[in-house]
Amino acid sequence: MDAQITAELDAAVVELLLEICPEVRFVPKYGGKLFEAVAGDASSQFGGYFFYKNHMNIEFTKGVNLADPTGILHGAGKLRRHIKITSMQELQTAAVRELIGQAADRA
Repeated sequence: MDAQITAELDAAVVELLLEICPEVRFVPKYGGKLFEAVAGDASSQFGGYFFYKNHMNIEFTKGVNLADPTGILHGAGKLRRHIKITSMQELQTAAVRELIGQAADRA
């Protein structure tokens, strides 16, 4: 993923999270950013986003508990699930917005 697309997706996901959960705080970690519902409270972390060679993942700490009628969540771990994003269009879907909202509400 080229630097321009990465920068655009980075700004867009921050904007989206702030729109859905205005109190969200971002914590740089593991080469990405974790999101906390309560600033400084690690127990309120409900996900994060991370960039890879060809995509961005939005990960949900307790993603196994999220309703996913469109089937965009991936992962087979005990709790975590993620969405693979390769374009701005994928980020801006109602399904992504809904999953972020669910995760924030449960934080």
